[in-house]
Amino acid sequence: MEASLTSLVDELSRQRDQLEKEVAKRKRAEAALLESERESRLIEGARKGSESDLKLIIDTHPALAWAEPNDGSGGTFAFAIPCAVERTV
Repeated sequence: MEASLTSLVDELSRQRDQLEKEVAKRKRAEAALLESERESRLIEGARKGSESDLKLIIDTHPALAWAEPNDGSGGTFAFAIPCAVERTV
């Protein structure tokens, strides 16, 4: 009876390990999906912005702006705005 109990404990331990691995795998997949969806929303929001909206942002902040051609047609417009501006008095 002790051998069968040990066998049962070993099997339950293996099943627990498999479940833990599957849960971890699903959590990683869910996190990747959420990040992908967040990036898609950011990209879509940028596409909806007009040139005048972007120009206003850049003109009213100390920003850098640049454009790069895409392979084929079109281009990518990018800008960087600092998080904080050091001011001297």
